[in-house]
Amino acid sequence: MSDIKEDAVNKDRSNAASAVKTTNIRYEDCRKNHGARMGKHATDGCLEFMASDVENLKCDVCGCHRNFHTKKLVRADETSRINSEVKYEVCCKNHAVRMGKYSSSDGCLEFMASEGEEGSRDALMCAACGCHRNFHRKIEEKEEVGGKRPALSPPSGGAAYYSSDDYYD
Repeated sequence: MSDIKEDAVNKDRSNAASAVKTTNIRYEDCRKNHGARMGKHATDGCLEFMASDVENLKCDVCGCHRNFHTKKLVRADETSRINSEVKYEVCCKNHAVRMGKYSSSDGCLEFMASEGEEGSRDALMCAACGCHRNFHRKIEEKEEVGGKRPALSPPSGGAAYYSSDDYYD
């Protein structure tokens, strides 16, 4: 009887190990409080961690360490079953973050790629507002490969933080 339990436990461990192998890690919106020194709460609006190489722990967009970005686990087989079209919309960059305040956005409503080679840093800058693409809200329209069921992913909420002082000013 104990052999069955051990086999079941070992089987569960092997399933857990295989599940770990098929999981990808993605870092999303930056949660660093840039207004902490002034006793306030203000984020910079960066919506996705981007590093120049695998070993770099600093985000090329906002300059924060990777640990300030939200960690998301994504199953590897999940991405292969879904076709998605990605669009970047409203700019969420907080231009008043150095003052420890949360201000409204700069008014840019859609990312427009600048001229430059595809994949270069210049091509990742918005021609309209000059901000990096990661400051723009990412919208994915997903469609499963086997079916025709489109689903819209919810926007990531990286810049929806307000200081309590904003309500009293």
